[in-house]
Amino acid sequence: MRFLFVYFSIFVLTGCGITIDGCTYHMTYTPCDGEQFPRVAFYQKKDTVGRTNAEIRWNDAKHCGADYREPYLFSDYRYKSKLFDYKSEIKHFDNCMSKLGYIKLTVEECGRMNSVSDKKKCNM
Repeated sequence: MRFLFVYFSIFVLTGCGITIDGCTYHMTYTPCDGEQFPRVAFYQKKDTVGRTNAEIRWNDAKHCGADYREPYLFSDYRYKSKLFDYKSEIKHFDNCMSKLGYIKLTVEECGRMNSVSDKKKCNM
């Protein structure tokens, strides 16, 4: 327990950071390498992970309720609407994309776009 306290104290006092997926997490700021993938990039066809046809995926996403070419799937106008229920919309969207043969990857599985952490599983 004493060693844990000493290690933690040194970590805090020196301002060391931990690097995960191209971002270095410090106490006060987090510089990142590259950009985060748009949400639609996390949806990949099972048999073509990392090479999914982006145009077909956007058309499928639009069919499932996304706003075309919106990085977060839904436009700000729609997202801020009082009638918009984000959780149910995402659940519906995930189910629809799954029925079309897509799997949803996580940020950790994809990494960051145009960076050393890009795991080549997500594409635009």
